[in-house]
Amino acid sequence: MVRFKSQWLLLSLWFLTPAGPGISPIPNPIALFPFRQTALTNLPNSLSPAGTNLTNISSYSLINHPYYVSVSELEWNSKDKQVEISFKLFTDDFEEALRQPGVKTDLLKGDAAQNKDRIQTYIRKHFQIRINDKPVTLQIVGYENDQEATWSYFQSPFPEPPSKIEITNTILYESKKEQVNIVHLKSSDKRKSFRLVNPEQAILWTVGE
Repeated sequence: MVRFKSQWLLLSLWFLTPAGPGISPIPNPIALFPFRQTALTNLPNSLSPAGTNLTNISSYSLINHPYYVSVSELEWNSKDKQVEISFKLFTDDFEEALRQPGVKTDLLKGDAAQNKDRIQTYIRKHFQIRINDKPVTLQIVGYENDQEATWSYFQSPFPEPPSKIEITNTILYESKKEQVNIVHLKSSDKRKSFRLVNPEQAILWTVGE
């Protein structure tokens, strides 16, 4: 069902123009790293809050413009030597993707442990990472609901700074032919953003280029 979604995708619309993927620098970007100060109690101390409110970008209006968009943000934490990633998806779209035969997924009121398992399984399948030619296995930290969207948080130990990041991102492609996936990457003081439009799925970033 198409919904008119109007909350947190104002920033993403910067990437829905014909300019193509790899747009950099980001106009008024989300503060990286994306793990915000929330009510979650199971997030490690290393996950710091972000400070930019997406709604302060007013160049576009989503009224009467339905979009299927996810936003992913990845940063290498030099202090804790780990990769930290957040994913933000519309809750109803995510629930549809997580649904199993005969079992409904409820990210608002459903069993939290079961939801975490389903989220981790889905993200691992649809968001695959290699850094410096080494595969990265994501481990879910937690998830939360923010109005009409769901945030999920992942991390993975990685002892060395990234020099090359490769990502295959097919989030919601199986259910939304109009899906657009925005990916923000950060390594040290370098940043890069990419836009993938279904069926595009491959990202390659040589850090510093």
